[in-house]
Amino acid sequence: MLRAWGGGIVESDLFYRLCDEKGIMVYQEFPLCWGPIDSPHTDLGVLDRQVARSVKRLRNHPSLVMWGGGNENGPHGGADEGLFLVGRRCRLLDPSRPYHRTDPWGGSVHNWHVYHFGEPMDEATLAMPSVFYGEYGIPSMTNRSSTLKYVPADALEQWPPTEESRGLLAHSHQFSLKDTIKVMRYGAYGPIRGWDDYTYYSQTAQGDTLRFTAEVQRAGANRAKSGFWYYKFSDLFPGHSWAVVDYYGTPKLSYYRAMQVCRPRNVFATYTKMNGWTAGETFEAAIHAANETREPLAGAIVAATLYGSGLQELASRRYDGVTLEANAVREIGRLAVPLTETSEIEPFLLAVSLRAADGTPIADQWYWFNAQKKSEELLAFERSHRHNDNEYPGDEARQAFELYANIADAPLHRLPATRLAWSIERGAAGGAIRIRNVGEVPAVRVVVDGFPDDWDCYLADNDFGLLPGEARALAFEAGDGASLDGVTVGALNAERTAASAGTEAK
Repeated sequence: MLRAWGGGIVESDLFYRLCDEKGIMVYQEFPLCWGPIDSPHTDLGVLDRQVARSVKRLRNHPSLVMWGGGNENGPHGGADEGLFLVGRRCRLLDPSRPYHRTDPWGGSVHNWHVYHFGEPMDEATLAMPSVFYGEYGIPSMTNRSSTLKYVPADALEQWPPTEESRGLLAHSHQFSLKDTIKVMRYGAYGPIRGWDDYTYYSQTAQGDTLRFTAEVQRAGANRAKSGFWYYKFSDLFPGHSWAVVDYYGTPKLSYYRAMQVCRPRNVFATYTKMNGWTAGETFEAAIHAANETREPLAGAIVAATLYGSGLQELASRRYDGVTLEANAVREIGRLAVPLTETSEIEPFLLAVSLRAADGTPIADQWYWFNAQKKSEELLAFERSHRHNDNEYPGDEARQAFELYANIADAPLHRLPATRLAWSIERGAAGGAIRIRNVGEVPAVRVVVDGFPDDWDCYLADNDFGLLPGEARALAFEAGDGASLDGVTVGALNAERTAASAGTEAK
């Protein structure tokens, strides 16, 4: 389901025709944002004509499921004439669909304690339970190939940015250094000393954030939870933003994480925190399986394995003969593992998988814990910049960049090494990238880089884990003129190789 946000537009006929064809539901808000839109400050005649024309134009599209009065139009200061009028017109001209006064409202929340208020992602999410999440997430940087379309190459050689980095600041959502600094607290997986570091870590953090909240919501499906919209899928302008697909149509790594989270048949884990686990604690996670399709899934196999810092198994569980009815999400089991040695848990990882009765893979997820090693000085700095103090003027911005550049450790980059073998099979309009882990330990965060960004090119998956000996084929589409010569494949613990070095013998 897509939310056509009230800070954007009433979408086009083409957009709705495509959604009709693809079976994508749409919640259409009117372009009314951060109100209230009370008379006489709003011309109600203009508003009346806009709503009437839009409803008449779109009401016969089956993909349209709900009308909305706009985005974050808070408590009204008077008679609420504007949104009352919008609701009356929607009910009069299209009585078949519900009208939602504004979002958030009536059971939906927007959680900006994460990012804007600077609170920890896991803690702030669990402190704000809701039936429906209407907005949540953090921004990230565009891929280098997209960034070079709106700033010159020499701008990406300068780190950290300053108030004089006007080209970059003009392409950030709040036109300020705080855009970058606020994201670094969630993406401190290692020292951040350049734009490439920041791009990779910010997209990683964005994916982690989208996944955590989505899975908390999905775990309560059909009981206390009804859904979520992450903020957001696509961009209104080129630059640093919350989108997972940028202005030029290029997916970030976070796009693939969001796609993996939303698989109709899926397996996932819920837990209380990502960092701060210590020896002596017991790590606990609930393992869930989802079958949000119209057909039952019988005899499935669910597995969960906890790995230590040396990628040794700390614990594992396997559940055979799992049956999931149509439109079912349920908890399959729980892991409760005592953490005994500090050396085993900096970092540690959890892999969960869902397979059909015959062993065919359906879905998997890989999670990392204690993957951020922040100094006490950095933690104190972050605690001092919360809520209304989450701003970074002058020397505080310089201090922030220095602290994140001096992070002493990158735990995920210390995992034992493995090796990937891979090849490309190409046909007339597409093909597959086949990747195998030929080492003796799991490959963590297998990422395909350099895949073409052209509009007629599409890669079906990216950023995943592979067990020893496991292989995966990634389907792709590529136009006739698209070159795959620049494609490389690597992982956090596997050397990145080009096709000539990484091709698997057939």
